Amino acid sequence: MRTFLIIILFSAISTLSAQTIVPGYYITNTNDRIETSIKIPRSIFVAEDLGKLLLKVDVIDSANESTKMKPGDIKAFGFVLHNKSYSYFSKPSGTDKNLKFLQALVLGNNNSLYFFETLDQNGRYQGSFYTFEKADATYTYLSTGLLRLQKVKEQLTDFYKSYSGIDSLINTKFQNRADLQQNLIDIAKEVNLR
Repeated sequence: MRTFLIIILFSAISTLSAQTIVPGYYITNTNDRIETSIKIPRSIFVAEDLGKLLLKVDVIDSANESTKMKPGDIKAFGFVLHNKSYSYFSKPSGTDKNLKFLQALVLGNNNSLYFFETLDQNGRYQGSFYTFEKADATYTYLSTGLLRLQKVKEQLTDFYKSYSGIDSLINTKFQNRADLQQNLIDIAKEVNLR
């Protein structure tokens, strides 16, 4: 029994230390694009744990040196994993000074929508957090936690009050939580058409 537990522990440690490295890039704060490799973090029960990219990313330069970069150190980074492209941006979350690496859902001239999801160690969904950014660099934040759908409508109506007709679109949305993310995307896309 003791040998079995040691084997399991060794396997878990080996799995965590075996990093997935993918080609990618980052954008400096002076808007230079640097081609690099990105280390994809892992968890015990999740092969690739993208949620761990929220606070830092490990980039590997051409000399095979690894550097940890935090939100604020760079503007953005991206990579391709399993034939899917991922882009993360250094944006505020919750407050204007609380920077995190957020995934983009909508990028546009009038506004952009970013998000991150939290998962537990077993890879189960815990919640989503959204950052809306207008062209003038004003923000509003939503969390799927205990937020009522009516509160979402009120908050977005206030945030987009300078866009004529968006309030009527917002009032047709948010009938159930299952469609929340798609409703947010639809509204952000519509604002970009105005």
